[in-house]
Order: sequence, then structure tokens, then C-alpha cells
Amino acid sequence: MNRSPLLLRKNLDDMKRRGTYRKETHAQQRSPTAPLGHPVKPDSLDPVSSATWDAVIVSLDAMQITHTVDGHAVEQYARLYAETEGIGAQQAGIRASTATLNATIPGLTGADLVLAITQLGDLAKLDAKCTDQLRNGRNALRLWLVEFGLTPASRNRIRLPEAAPDAADPFAALAGQRPA
Repeated sequence: MNRSPLLLRKNLDDMKRRGTYRKETHAQQRSPTAPLGHPVKPDSLDPVSSATWDAVIVSLDAMQITHTVDGHAVEQYARLYAETEGIGAQQAGIRASTATLNATIPGLTGADLVLAITQLGDLAKLDAKCTDQLRNGRNALRLWLVEFGLTPASRNRIRLPEAAPDAADPFAALAGQRPA
């Protein structure tokens, strides 16, 4: 199976630190690095999105991986979270209406009973639609969390730069080993 050389490339700083950098092989390779810092919070976020933005930024800060260029991705996650929570609130309202309607059914007769049963069917369809939308929204949120390294499994994939030791062995890089 042929793999694209773009998929096999690693960060140049990482290769230099590990002693695997080869000038003849890697000289033409470029590795972008994102500037550290806080992205600018958009003013157009609603209260739920704004709180979600703040929570994600605090989490990324705690892991010391906040980058200024992550703003658009964090914004999309925050908006999706608020939208998903809105669907959950809508579903709660539908279920409350269903419970209220169910409580009134024993006292209804004739056309009122038929209308109530019809409305219960419509509410059941809306509830099922909300359930599907919530499931899809939560799966999409999980994918964003993996992108940011905010799940237990995805944190293991994050590689932070290692600090160079003060008393590094100068021959370790030549031997292809990490500094002692």
C-alpha cells in the first residue's frame, strides 16, 4: 500500500530533538507551527456558546496547548454545543407537553379525544426527531473533543515539545538516541 509522503512527515523540530533529522532527506520539508496564545473570542456568541468557549479555552490552557489560530475551531465547537443543548431543551418541552396531554386524556370524549391522540402522535414524531438530532449532535461534539485532545484517548496522541536537558550527551544525537 503506497502512502502519501505528506502523511509520513513529522515535525522538523521533533526530528531534530530526537536526532532523526537528516539534512539530505528533510531539507525541503516545511513544518508549520501554530503560534501559542489565546484566540480572540467572537462577540456574536450567545450565552451558552460563550460559556462553552471559556470552558474549552480553560481546558486547552491547562494542557498548555492554546494557539491563536484555534479560534475558528473553538467557535464552531461552541456553537454546535449550544445548538445541541437547544435541541435537548426543545425535547424536554415536547416531553412535558406529552405528559400534560396524557394527563388530560381520561377526561376527554369524542372529537376532543381524537384531536388529543392525533397531537400525541405528532409529539411522538417530534420527540423521535429530536432524539436523532441529539445523537448526531453529540457524536459531532465528540469528534471536536478528539480534535482538541479533550478526551482521555486523544490526550495520548498529543506530543508536547520536550525541554532539552542541561547536560545532554553530545554524541547521543549521532547515535540516534534521545539526549540523556
